[in-house]
Amino acid sequence: MATQTPTTPSSNAPETTAETSLPITGMTCASCVRRVEKSLTKLDGVIEAGVNLATERATVRYDPATVNPENLKAAVEKAGYGVRAIPAQPTSSPAPAPAQPDAVPAGTATLPIEGMTCASCVRRVERALTKVPGVSGATVNLATERAT
Repeated sequence: MATQTPTTPSSNAPETTAETSLPITGMTCASCVRRVEKSLTKLDGVIEAGVNLATERATVRYDPATVNPENLKAAVEKAGYGVRAIPAQPTSSPAPAPAQPDAVPAGTATLPIEGMTCASCVRRVERALTKVPGVSGATVNLATERAT
């Protein structure tokens, strides 16, 4: 989900959810990431939001009956950042069962990472992890100093 911090899903999650990825402009640090995530998660209908500083993307899972991508874009812009373009069709899926805080999908590991100071560090750690045989993907969160 580079710099991405998931929020804890609500216990009253909707039956249908959508997920979209927004290209964010103007972020320079972990504080920017937190500000965008906070702005998105304040919206009614947003179930989970994570922002990746290295790739400059926000991934948002939301209830399409309550909020839409234009609302998400407006929240990011209100926080002082830009959105390049919104994908035409979000992906919809049945709502997952409520997760426990800090729960990760099967086959996923969360590792503490120390010493990172910028998006370049994040990308370097992600590249190193994806070179490990059996690793299909890796994301690193600069703010929480964790890799998933």
